[in-house]
Amino acid sequence: MAVQDYQCQADANLMQRINNALERNAGTWMVANEAMLLERHEKLQQARERANQVISGKLSYEVRD
Repeated sequence: MAVQDYQCQADANLMQRINNALERNAGTWMVANEAMLLERHEKLQQARERANQVISGKLSYEVRD
């Protein structure tokens, strides 16, 4: 039964169809959320820079409110 199920999925090219649908949806989501993604990327970059400064001793670590 499992072999027949696999063969049916392969014949229908199911995995490629799923991948195509996921790519379309991911692209749509990324366009709709571009501003939020860019903001998060900038915050992540700032956090990395700050962490590197703390590690190198150029900046002391302080807890912020």
